[in-house]
Amino acid sequence: MILEALLTLSVLISVLCLIYVRSLLKRLAAITDSFEELSDVLAGFSNHLKSVHDLETFYGDETLQGLLQHSVNISEDLDAFVREMLIAESEKEEEEEEEEEEEEQEELEAHAGDDATQTKEED
Repeated sequence: MILEALLTLSVLISVLCLIYVRSLLKRLAAITDSFEELSDVLAGFSNHLKSVHDLETFYGDETLQGLLQHSVNISEDLDAFVREMLIAESEKEEEEEEEEEEEEQEELEAHAGDDATQTKEED
């Protein structure tokens, strides 16, 4: 009786943890999408700044050259961050799938144990 209650509690806690992890992954995906959009906006700004720098009036201006280099550096840093987020997200998904498989295996083993107990009681 106690074992059944503990098993039920364990399964319930596992399901709740699984739901929580999924909600975190959804938030992470939304944040990653936001960073990708920000990266696109920054790339557009960088291109616009480059086109202004290339105009005859401003060609060779050191201030614009510094701004252009700064925007390129920020864009590269943001792209690297987004790539890291995507890698982390795929690793989390793999871990979640492994946890689900382990839980299913535990449930199958628990049900097999219950069936064996019932068989012994019937004899």
